[in-house]
Amino acid sequence: MKIKIVSTFSDKGFKEYGKNFVESCKQFIDPRIEVVVYIDDVNINPTGHVNALKLEQSIPNVTEFKNRNSYRTGFKDFRWDGVRFCYKSYVMCHAAKDPSVDVLIWLDADTTLLRTITPEYLTSFLPREYFVGFLGRKGAPETGFLIFNLRHAGAKPFFDKFEWYYNSDEVYKLEQYHDAWVFQELKNELEANGTIRALSITKPGELKHPFNGTFKDYMIHFKGESKRNIN
Repeated sequence: MKIKIVSTFSDKGFKEYGKNFVESCKQFIDPRIEVVVYIDDVNINPTGHVNALKLEQSIPNVTEFKNRNSYRTGFKDFRWDGVRFCYKSYVMCHAAKDPSVDVLIWLDADTTLLRTITPEYLTSFLPREYFVGFLGRKGAPETGFLIFNLRHAGAKPFFDKFEWYYNSDEVYKLEQYHDAWVFQELKNELEANGTIRALSITKPGELKHPFNGTFKDYMIHFKGESKRNIN
């Protein structure tokens, strides 16, 4: 079974938190797991299992979406900043097209790993009958961690429509424009028609901080100002 973890960060983000993420992946991600970070211009000093792709070079639709919607930037509230969160969505959709991958994991780059992460640990969050495991909470899910079974029949319909929201600018017709809202809309639609099954992996009692509670002692997710200059 091939497992791939993907993430992305800007050059500025690399200096603030991404470098720490990459180094902790090198140290704690089991070498049987592939890690690919989508970058701008920084050098991550790749290893055998932690590598990089140039984001906009690999995914031209990112550049097209960003340029087409440049007039929509400058939002103070993340909920309506579609351009800011398009990178993450496009990276997941691009990685999902790799035919060699069985399990795809998105992991936010403002995460620090604390101990060895094995394939067995990760796949424990996705029973075979489910397409996706996510961190449920009140409102939109926490999408700092998502795990997808790419061998599930619902994988192609899910990612095709996920990408369609951006390629068609339909994302701007939703109530909110960030990736977690798009994920929630699509998850609910495809669950309702029986295309996929989705599993909330949030530990009981951890709805306020689902990531750090669920992955306690394994990973910590820094958010907001807490992620600034953690390297």
